[in-house]
Formats: sequence, structure tokens, C-alpha cells
Amino acid sequence: NCVSSVLYCNCLKMIDAGVGQMLYSLYPLFVVMIRRLDGQRVSNWTKVRLALALVAVMLLITPRGGNVDWIGAALMLGAGLMYAMHLAVSQRVLYEMPAPTVALYVLSSMTAVVCVAYVLHGPTAIPVTGLPPTLVLAGITVASRLLMFLGVKQLGSIQTALLGVTEILVTVVLSIVVLGEQLVE
Repeated sequence: NCVSSVLYCNCLKMIDAGVGQMLYSLYPLFVVMIRRLDGQRVSNWTKVRLALALVAVMLLITPRGGNVDWIGAALMLGAGLMYAMHLAVSQRVLYEMPAPTVALYVLSSMTAVVCVAYVLHGPTAIPVTGLPPTLVLAGITVASRLLMFLGVKQLGSIQTALLGVTEILVTVVLSIVVLGEQLVE
């Protein structure tokens, strides 16, 4: 998960966020491939949904008179692959452990990685006004990880990944309602 986040953030320097998010949203395809390699059967409906998603992403990222940075695109696909591996491995672990325990271990590991990155990067001044949003984001991260692991345990990694793509809709709605952004200018 941490490797996925690092790849995701670094590729945003190379490609537009919209193109990047569309490439990243291919992670359900990677989950299906990983779980298939692990012997899980894939339904025909899942294959149809993934084929439609793949066609849609290809249509959206195909450059129209411009160029796509292939290194940035590869980094974003790598981020999606790492996240898919995170979901697939989580499903295996959740056979033996309860979701809250897995969430605690994963969040503790994520915290350790962030602390190491902070030490390597060096301390920076954090404005007092940035503390409340940071704490809210930390709380949302804890809740979302717990819910994700509960979803993987109850539904499996493939169905959780397919439902996870709805995060794009949630992001757009929240950006309009909370931030006052517009879809068109």
C-alpha cells in the first residue's frame, strides 16, 4: 500500500491527475488477474464489467493531439498493481484474522513508513491551521481502512475492488459539495 502511494504521488508530477486516476482505476483488473492466478473463479459478469472499464479507460487516456508521458503512465499502473496486490493479500490474511486486527497492523505499518519518510525528508514547519485537516484525514484513513478490510472479508477482494471504483463518484460529489468545485467552467 505504501509503495502504491509513493508511485501514485510521484507520477502526478508527470501526468494529469485525471488521466492518472483513470489509469489507477484499473486496479480491479489487476485484482482479478491476481486472484485468478491464485485459483479463484471469475464470473462472466465480472469479465464483462472489466472489459467495459478497460475500453472506457483507453478512450479517456488516448491522447488527442497531445502526448502521454509513458513513464508517468507506467508509474500509475504500477501504483494500481501494488494496491491490487494489497487487496489480494489482504483477502488471504483475512481468512485467519479479524478485520480490525488487520487494520491495526496495516495502519501501524503505514504510520511507521510515514515516520521514516519524515525523518529522511527532514522536519518542516507545519502551520497550526493545517493540523485540524490533517487529523480529520488521519481519522478518515483509519475508518476507510477498517471498512475496506471488513469489505474484503465479507465480499472478497474482487467485489471490494469493483465497488471501490465508486470512489471517483464520491470524490466528484464531495469536491462539488464541500469545496464548491465545478465540473464545467
